[in-house]
Amino acid sequence: MLKTKYYRDMNHNYLIIENTEKSAMGEHQLKMIVRNNIPGLLTVSLRHIDGESFLYYEINSLQTLQAIFDNRKMDKSMTLRLLSGLLKVLQEIKNYLLNDEGLVLKPEFIFLNWEREEIFFVFYPYGNESISDQMKQLLEYLVRVIDHRDEQLTDMVYDLCQLAERRIISVEDLDRHLSEATLAQTEINEWEGGLNEQDIPQEELIVYQAPEEICPNQLDEKKQRWKFLILALISAAGAIFIFFYQEIFHLTTREILLTRILFSVFIVFFLMTGLGFILLIYRLRNTDKEKIPAYSVSPVLNQAESVKPIFDSQPIEYCGDTVFLCDATIENKLYGFGKANKHIIDLAKSPFCIGKLDGSTDFCLKDSSISRMHVKFTNYENIAFMTDLNSTNGTYKNGLRLEPNETVPIEAGDEIRLGKLNFYYR
Repeated sequence: MLKTKYYRDMNHNYLIIENTEKSAMGEHQLKMIVRNNIPGLLTVSLRHIDGESFLYYEINSLQTLQAIFDNRKMDKSMTLRLLSGLLKVLQEIKNYLLNDEGLVLKPEFIFLNWEREEIFFVFYPYGNESISDQMKQLLEYLVRVIDHRDEQLTDMVYDLCQLAERRIISVEDLDRHLSEATLAQTEINEWEGGLNEQDIPQEELIVYQAPEEICPNQLDEKKQRWKFLILALISAAGAIFIFFYQEIFHLTTREILLTRILFSVFIVFFLMTGLGFILLIYRLRNTDKEKIPAYSVSPVLNQAESVKPIFDSQPIEYCGDTVFLCDATIENKLYGFGKANKHIIDLAKSPFCIGKLDGSTDFCLKDSSISRMHVKFTNYENIAFMTDLNSTNGTYKNGLRLEPNETVPIEAGDEIRLGKLNFYYR
């Protein structure tokens, strides 16, 4: 069992593993991972403190697989990305003469950069658990968290689990299943991308054609709007030119009559094009109001799982800071205080993730001090817990900063600070 803890040093977050074992092979592997930046592995350094040695794995802006998929399902693209990353790492460590038993495949030791879609693994040079046993445990975990509505994904993961149960699963098995799944996904994408009206039976076209009032051709209307604006400006410029031309030059009676006729034509044309421009603006604004999205969709997660309601911040009347401390009734909510923070966040769902990455969190806080996935709240036996998700600017309870990935209980009246935003928990 690895002895681990998390630590923050200046602007760096670390996963620390106490190095208590010694072996010749382990010493060789330790030098290899410290001196080389191996793709797919966390950057690691060796530190000696009070006669003991520790491995410091840098985890800045990374979250664990377990934390991310604690309250959501893993879709096919994420599963393929995870297994492809594992396959590449298994192939890469062979180039550095590393034993694959050093890979730690537990979900709490697999880290993701959600925005860049990168996956990093921990390599412990003194590890002795067989890669087949670890693969079996990882696949059993995937069986629990994948989206079972995707039949192809479910079949692929179950097939790999059966291989792990019957015999030692090899890199070739993993590569073959990933190749088949990727090829199938590519064929689906090509079919969807190459689909046109000629390929669809006429009686089914009604299903694919959206009603005109729901999906208006706004692009053409915007082009017409700009045309009306340009014509109106040209008409106005012509009327102004003729007006000053009459005032500056001495004209004959016939010339005065012609200039007045042109002036009237420009004025009428200006009024007509200006009215058309205003009507188009009014129509486009009404269309935009009707099409305000009611849901926020993540580009990474499965569509059926990633549809989450947007929790718009509702301004409340500020009644003073002490009102939250005088009442011990637990509402399981965060009440923001301060001029810049009027959020009320309901933590009824468990687990509940807060961050600024829209679509991948349960509540989106658009603030520069908030990390993409900042903090997670959970409930266990009627006790609320708060976990920092390796945030950049930190999570605080009553003024004390949590260590990266540290979990602490919270009670009614506690002051919670996320980045620079302050809340009371009730």
